[in-house]
Amino acid sequence: TDFESLSKDLLIDVGYAKSPDKMTVLDYRTLETSLQLEPVEVDFLLWGPQPLRFSPFSNWTVSEPPLRWYKDYNTVKHNRDAQFSKASLRVLIEAGGALFSLVAKVSKFDWGPFCSWSVDKGKYTFWRPPFQMFGPE
Repeated sequence: TDFESLSKDLLIDVGYAKSPDKMTVLDYRTLETSLQLEPVEVDFLLWGPQPLRFSPFSNWTVSEPPLRWYKDYNTVKHNRDAQFSKASLRVLIEAGGALFSLVAKVSKFDWGPFCSWSVDKGKYTFWRPPFQMFGPE
């Protein structure tokens, strides 16, 4: 729900024509133009012995439906009894990583002293436990 709320706020801020109560994930993906989230990779650092790496926004401008983790979340939200098996730890981690990435990009990685930011060879790394994200500069 935080992903939906922030996405709607961002679209409202740029004067998006559709009413917020009519917006869907198909509208949210128009944010890709300004945020460049598709190439972002995220590590979940608490997954051992190696971090779990995933790309929460991979192909979100072309996939139908976009964002598998969002589809699973929404399916469970609207039909918990029949679809609860889709409520997995993996979906939770991917949704958390997606929200982490979105907030990091929107805030221009300005999270104070409790994070790390670096750029090397045209690729940035932003880290704040339990997530770390990578993307092109």
